[in-house]
Amino acid sequence: MKRIIILLYIFFLSTTLHALEQFYECGELYNILEYQVHKLSLDKPFIPKDKGFGIFFKDDLTQTIPYKKRVLKRTKENKILLESMLPQIYEKTKVEPNKIILELNGKKVETLSDKQIFNENEKKKMLVKFDDGEEIQFLNKEYNIKFILVNFETREVDEIDSKLSRYKVSFMHTLVWNDERITELGRKVFDKASLISEKNQNKSFFCQFTKEEFQKLKIYEPDIILANKVSFEGDSTEIVYEMEFYPKESDDDYDYVEIRKEIDGIGTFKSNFNFKSFPFDSQDIIFRFQNNYNTLTDTYRIMPYFSNYTVEELKRGFSNLQMQEWEKKSIDYNYFYVKDVSMDTYQVGISYITNIERNYMYFLSKIYLPIIIILLVSWSVFWINPKEIEARLTVSIVCLLSLIAYTFIVDKDLPKLSYLTIMDFIILLSYFFSSIPTIGTIYVNLFNNDNVKVKRIDNFFKFFIPFLYLFSFILICTLIIMKSPNTISALKF
Repeated sequence: MKRIIILLYIFFLSTTLHALEQFYECGELYNILEYQVHKLSLDKPFIPKDKGFGIFFKDDLTQTIPYKKRVLKRTKENKILLESMLPQIYEKTKVEPNKIILELNGKKVETLSDKQIFNENEKKKMLVKFDDGEEIQFLNKEYNIKFILVNFETREVDEIDSKLSRYKVSFMHTLVWNDERITELGRKVFDKASLISEKNQNKSFFCQFTKEEFQKLKIYEPDIILANKVSFEGDSTEIVYEMEFYPKESDDDYDYVEIRKEIDGIGTFKSNFNFKSFPFDSQDIIFRFQNNYNTLTDTYRIMPYFSNYTVEELKRGFSNLQMQEWEKKSIDYNYFYVKDVSMDTYQVGISYITNIERNYMYFLSKIYLPIIIILLVSWSVFWINPKEIEARLTVSIVCLLSLIAYTFIVDKDLPKLSYLTIMDFIILLSYFFSSIPTIGTIYVNLFNNDNVKVKRIDNFFKFFIPFLYLFSFILICTLIIMKSPNTISALKF
């Protein structure tokens, strides 16, 4: 019995010591941060100096190989695109993202490989020529800038409301940043832990804090918000903070503390859908990240960015999407700039974009096909004896009234627009051609005594009206598709 009690005591003691040892780094780090927060001004951002030209070229997310190398996005002519600029550079040049670059230092970019283009970044000067003929020279120098990694993964799209241009999404959003002052404190905790246990040699340690614990420390965290958010479901949103210390592995290496803020939740977001090509339209589900307007002038040196790991999360979220009314097509990203209304300064934001296309087969089979059937029935009056004017009018008017009902079916899926969509034009065109039999019947009745002329008029309507309708339909759809940038890929020919 004594042996069992002794063994249980030893097991309990070893388990307790192990738990204390595991907790030690995080508890020690937390205590040090709480004590040093004002002494080291940890409530203020650490802004390191970054050397470079301050401009960046756009990556091709469909080609980028995670954790290995970047692949630049190219146009059909093999040109490259401007991704973004540091806010300090943008304030002087006002060059917008996605502008096409023709030359770097006098060399045509279509003749340069990605590696050769990256090598141009190592030079002291870079002369960039854009597609509009503008040339700007950039200098390789130091800038005060704080980069914040913005990761985002879409778990599920619960609902897309076309009428309100809103979508409800389950997501995981992570902000990642570092602070050299906290890294130094992490090294002290790591060294102290290493004295207690040799097992901690050359191993990182990981700490997780609740929202309340982290905010109690009052250390700096980037105030980056989802700018197009409508609302979050409070009960479903969970926020945790993490700190992970990576010790240097050699004398040439360096210590690093990665600070992460993870938001796991469900939110409703808003975009600006373009319905001109409806129901053959594609739309963008957008998530816009930028600094909070309330802290704009204080944080304009902060720049959100993405990494290969972010691309992996975007692709993983893209593969998880399941939507009945839409078909997912591609992912992309764009940078944008926001001006401070009180000062001539700018901050930069980043948007993650998922392109989707509407499942148009529903509208073809449930709406347009019945419209064609109703039109054919209305045109059948040309085969009814012209003397049966009441029968001809009854058929044509009933068909016209039936078409009107389809206006209400389509309207429930769309907002009150100031422009006409493809479906609007189709319905209006169908109204017009459905009213022709009524007008034709009245016209034919004027020549009721001239059977030859009546027959000639009816024969003209029988063959010319369907042909004219088909021609008008194709012409309208083609003109709208040519002018609309968000038509589904199947019709972009």
